[in-house]
Amino acid sequence: MPLSGSGGRRTGVTKRKAATSSTPSESLYASKLSPSGARGSSEVPGLPSAPIALCTAHTHHTHTTHIRHLNMNRRAHKKSRNGCVECKRRHIKCDETRPKCKNCTIIERECVYRTPPPAAVPAAVPAVAPGIGGAEGGAETLHSGPSTPSNTAGCSPFADGSSGTPAHQQQQQGVSPLAFPDPSVIRSGPQVNMDHMELLLTFKLELIIPELDEHLREWGSRITLKAGVDAPYLMHEILSVSALYLSRARPDRKQYYTEQAVQLQMEAISLFNSSTTSSFDIDDSNCVPITMFTSLLGRHLCIDALATPAAAGLDAFLDSYLNFARLRQRGAHVIRSARAALESSELRPFLTWGPGLQDLIGEGHACDGLQDLISAATTLDATSAAACRRAAELIQVSFDSWEDRGSVPGQQRMVQMIFTWAFLVPEEFVAMLSGRRAEAVAVLGYHAVILHFARDMWQIGAAGAQLLTAVGEHLGPGWEEWLAWPRSVVFGQT
Repeated sequence: MPLSGSGGRRTGVTKRKAATSSTPSESLYASKLSPSGARGSSEVPGLPSAPIALCTAHTHHTHTTHIRHLNMNRRAHKKSRNGCVECKRRHIKCDETRPKCKNCTIIERECVYRTPPPAAVPAAVPAVAPGIGGAEGGAETLHSGPSTPSNTAGCSPFADGSSGTPAHQQQQQGVSPLAFPDPSVIRSGPQVNMDHMELLLTFKLELIIPELDEHLREWGSRITLKAGVDAPYLMHEILSVSALYLSRARPDRKQYYTEQAVQLQMEAISLFNSSTTSSFDIDDSNCVPITMFTSLLGRHLCIDALATPAAAGLDAFLDSYLNFARLRQRGAHVIRSARAALESSELRPFLTWGPGLQDLIGEGHACDGLQDLISAATTLDATSAAACRRAAELIQVSFDSWEDRGSVPGQQRMVQMIFTWAFLVPEEFVAMLSGRRAEAVAVLGYHAVILHFARDMWQIGAAGAQLLTAVGEHLGPGWEEWLAWPRSVVFGQT
């Protein structure tokens, strides 16, 4: 979705066929970015890892992605004073063709002009206030009758005798001394898309990362917006996050803002993919926008997955949720590779923020019954049982954080666990969920309890109850013992 457009409420929006869900659920990483098995230990604290190189839905081909290195050697060229922004940035001559110059057409870039197009002045126009036309001789084109001397000192709509035709002559000619130019001969200026301005003013980093420390919220928002100015893919995702929030905050316009969020997110992914080449390299010049883009997009995909209604079934939820989980896993390698560059960037304060979640161990007893059921399951081999036990232990960490919710660290840790649990669990457990193994699905039902505890957050809402309902319907009779405790907490069943 381009960010420039007309001032209408719906103008300037790229017309794409909206997905049936709130996110392109089949977005994929480029497989060359990371060896399989990059895991949670590489996640930057406070900056949730997320997909780096993505392609949109309905394709089975992964895209090779990279960062384009800019050629800083200027080419000799004639001056193009009214050329487009892209040609000026690349220091090449622009043919000034509008709405899209030849150079931008060839390289398939968005063509933007900072100056409006020259006005096409009609050869014969009814008499207007003399003095309009500015340059010498310009007034001749504004009259159908005999030519009159034009004003060479500049144009002013106010005839006060200092320039243009003297005021007493204007009165004799029947022209008001306060006559303004005919609007039909005034060129129109650039138009602002007010819908996007609303989204831009709505954005705050804590909308998508609510567990941020107070002193990092304003700082992080400022850094993100600053980076978005030079990275269109990040700016589109910023606006998409705002639209996602407004779709929940304004139920009367939910459909409109949901469509905005989907379209902007898809455009952000497309812009990111088109800005890369075959050799992926993160350095000081791009580490901030890439890191913030992956962080925002990762949270966004998780929120979209959690919004899957129970009526859609467990398969629909898992398709979206596991897509998010795999993207985060593969994005960990990219975030880790950017660590050196991030140390010297404006994001450095975020690197030391937040607990090391991958090393946490559960201390409470809420999941003791689940652990016993896993140990007693004869259908699980040693590897699968170990994966389920670790997933259950991480859920226990979430319960511990909930019990410690009176403290700031406890609140932060619980929110982080909600958005990182799918990333921290063992690879084998993700594979079990992908294969719809009943034991792993039952463990997922315990995670639904944590989501239920956080139902007051707009990012979560009724996700806990919806997920547990879908889990129960999928497992069917015979799994009541496994789901008894989650149901007692979420639904009050005994």
